[in-house]
Parts: sequence; C-alpha cells; structure tokens
Amino acid sequence: MVTLENGELTAINYVALEDYLYSVVGSEMPTSWPQAALQSQAVAARSYALYKRARTRNPLYDVDATTKYQAYKGLEQEHPNTIQAVDTTQSQVVTHNGEVIEAIFHSSSGGFTENAGDVWSSDVPYLQGVEDFDQNAPVFSWEKTFPLSEFSDKIGDIGEVTSIGTPQLTQRGRVASITINGEEGAEVLRGRDVRSALGLRSTRFTIDLDPDTEQVTISGFGFGHGVGMSQWGARSLAEQGWSFEQILQHYYQSTAIAQLES
Repeated sequence: MVTLENGELTAINYVALEDYLYSVVGSEMPTSWPQAALQSQAVAARSYALYKRARTRNPLYDVDATTKYQAYKGLEQEHPNTIQAVDTTQSQVVTHNGEVIEAIFHSSSGGFTENAGDVWSSDVPYLQGVEDFDQNAPVFSWEKTFPLSEFSDKIGDIGEVTSIGTPQLTQRGRVASITINGEEGAEVLRGRDVRSALGLRSTRFTIDLDPDTEQVTISGFGFGHGVGMSQWGARSLAEQGWSFEQILQHYYQSTAIAQLES
C-alpha cells in the first residue's frame, strides 16, 4: 500500500511474519554463518517483532525496515540458509514469565554485554550483562583519531577542548558520562551523546588528548548498544557447538523458549 504520511509518500509492505523473517535474518546476519547462529537470530527477531507489534501506536504498520527496529531488505536478503533457520524454528519465541520478550540484539559487545538499566532509563530482568564471546569480531576493538579542532567542533559550544575528565562508567565498563573542559567552559556529556556526536561504534571507549600533536585518539570495543544478544558472540558460540536455545538463554537471562499457539 502507498499512502500519504506527514506530507510524504510511504510505501507499506504487508508480509506474513515467517516470510518477513526470511529476509530479516539475512539482513541482520551474514547468511554464511552457522545455522545455530542464524536460528538464534530468527527466534530473537520473531520475538522482537511480536513484542513491537503488540505495542505499536502506528495504525499503518508495526515496524519499519531500518535498524531503528530491525533491518529488512526484502527478497534480496533471503537465502536457503535463512529460510532453513526460520523454518526449523517456526513459531518459537523467547519468553519471560510467560510473555514474549523484547529480544534486543546488537553486533558486538566488546567482551561483556550490558545491563539495560545502565544504558536506558529502566532495568529489564532478562536484559542483564553477561560474558560475551565476540573476541573474533572485526569490530571487537577499534580506534578513531580526530584533529583537536574537529573534535572540539563536534563536542559542542565550549571552545577548543583543553582536557578530558575521568569518565563515570557503568558496571560493565561503558561510559555513562564524561566531563570535557574547553577554553569557554566545561560540559558533562552522556556517553551516548559522545558516541553520536563523534560517530563512534559504541560507548565502551577511552579518550586520549595529546596536546603536543593536537590530536584526540579514541580507543573502543564493540559495535552497538551492547544490550541483549551479541550477534558475533552468537556466531562464536554456534561454532563451539552451542544450540540456538543455549545461545538465546545465555544472552537473555531467566527466559524460556516457547512455541506460539496456532
């Protein structure tokens, strides 16, 4: 359906849940990954979609096709491996106390996933930090360097940055807040705001300001918010022989895998 929404044309694709997942799994994970990892993604994505559908306030559609929800690229991302992962887990979801969970996931945590309450406004019993197994991820560690002038411009209205304070960290080592001092004042920024301003991969980072070279180097770990299932961790566990049920129950604590009623 094509309709007018907020003055713009919106194309809406109505698709059955299982058919939708054929593409979501391939849009969110490489189709060459082990079947147990793809199955984990299928069950997580099914749970997430149903959770969002039950709470949507949009009368036209349940979720959009971007990573704001979960990626969906249509037929081009369907693959025999993703179809197999969806079909072999058909109608299976992750539940907590009998309810389908918001099965949030991310690319790589950098060694330890995060408590939802330390990233967002409220805690969630099944979204607690656990050890990750993503050391082989290409985004496990990263580094980004800025000229001091560019860094200062991106940070905000405090003039040229003169020093970086000691960050306040979450229990799992992500930057909750950090004080940045400049020639025209100081500002306390949330880690997520620094990440957004600088285009960083995660909030698990350290900042080093070198006044001699007038460069700022940021060293970090992981890619994404760090809450819920780590996709690269799921791949590693699948390679070690873990089943998709074991993977999901590791990343979503105190949960059960359940079959939807037809």
